[in-house]
Amino acid sequence: GVAVRRADRDQDDAIAGFVYASVALQRSNADAVRAAALSAATATGEPSASLLRAAADGEVFAPAAQMLAALLRADGPALAPALRNLTALGRTTGRAMLTGITRAILS
Repeated sequence: GVAVRRADRDQDDAIAGFVYASVALQRSNADAVRAAALSAATATGEPSASLLRAAADGEVFAPAAQMLAALLRADGPALAPALRNLTALGRTTGRAMLTGITRAILS
């Protein structure tokens, strides 16, 4: 397999968050975003490739889905626990995914 540096995995995690949110939000560019994620998955190693493929299929770790839902509902009481759960995911995975999720919401 391809050796993936930590910075590359963080970038892949952020991309996965962006892809998941774009697909979940049914953005007009969701098909292009999905295709780009599937292409990126072929250029990286595991577990990043699996995460990118799952995001393209609209699947993600439960904490990321809960964070997106809480943000979209503007559910104040749910935001803090969702944020804690997501940022606790891996060493940097959750924080990187949060970056991608928020970028998709803002774009």
